[in-house]
Amino acid sequence: MAGRGELTEAAPEADAASAAVAKIRSRKDGAAVPLDDLDRRVLNLMQGSFPIAPRPYERVAELGEISEAEVMSRVQRLLEKRIIRQVTPIFDTRALGYSSMLVAAKVDPENPHRAAQVINQHPGVSHNYLRNHEFNLWFTIATEPDSELGLQGTLEVLAREAGAESVRQLPTLKLFKIRMDLEMEGDTKALATAAQATEPIELDPSPTTSSISP
Repeated sequence: MAGRGELTEAAPEADAASAAVAKIRSRKDGAAVPLDDLDRRVLNLMQGSFPIAPRPYERVAELGEISEAEVMSRVQRLLEKRIIRQVTPIFDTRALGYSSMLVAAKVDPENPHRAAQVINQHPGVSHNYLRNHEFNLWFTIATEPDSELGLQGTLEVLAREAGAESVRQLPTLKLFKIRMDLEMEGDTKALATAAQATEPIELDPSPTTSSISP
């Protein structure tokens, strides 16, 4: 039940004890994976400097003063070692015309993971958390502009399939854009100053198209 993303919604704080049990990431070389200076440089560049370009790794290589092949090899190794979980874009759902919502659900406290598995099957669910509360499962969901069910209908189906006793929508009160780069070459002070919170830019929904290039 992992989460990802840069856009977050203001919501009540949950008790620290409410977090779901962390996923165990086993590594054949043990828990610690040694990183050299070049690994750390690549990890920094893969965060704030990864460009939108036909050959993004070529640009990362230029900034790191190494070859494109070396960057790709390093990234592949870091993926295999599970230092990097994934390399993926993060979209602003509002700009795509999607409807999104933070949702609190009241599910079977004896087996909340069953409900989580059902809910997580929806491709629009990006975050899912266990909470130490009567409403013990919180998740975020987005539905596409041309959804036949819409957000409300989708939640009704998910609630029924997950066996939720009750579901409550928690609309956004204030939207924050949080950029958090994990500083890999500096010290802990540099890491603490890496977080930036800025007012998000309001975007009008834009139509999307898809194409396949040869």
